[in-house]
Amino acid sequence: MSRKFVYISQIKWIGEKKVVLCSQDKTSIEIGPPLEFRGYKNRWSPEELFVSAVNSCIMLTFLYYADKYKYDIVEYQSAAEGILEKVEGQFRISVIKVRPKISFSKNINISSIEEIMKLCEKNCYISNSVNSQIEIIPEYNPV
Repeated sequence: MSRKFVYISQIKWIGEKKVVLCSQDKTSIEIGPPLEFRGYKNRWSPEELFVSAVNSCIMLTFLYYADKYKYDIVEYQSAAEGILEKVEGQFRISVIKVRPKISFSKNINISSIEEIMKLCEKNCYISNSVNSQIEIIPEYNPV
């Protein structure tokens, strides 16, 4: 039997080029276009949210597997960069480069951490749902 999950969000236009993103029982987020498209410096853009969705899903997938295998992860930080460019006459985020920095207990073999990252590449729901090329460039630090 197939499992299905439904996620709902609402947006509301609040004037000019500004919208509010909300979902039940969550903090609302003001969104607008990025500066490149005559937008705002202090508002999240759809482009940033898109890149952040991939970045955070990879992190949460990694943490899921680390917990499943009972690996002691000390710290996980990640930066992600999405490249918006014209492809076949249309703007697309063609590539998202995700750069996680993962610190873990020295008693864990680095090859085990690398295997978890491979599971992330294969099983991250969000990156599996987009057409962008996803590049994960991890940095490992046993502590």
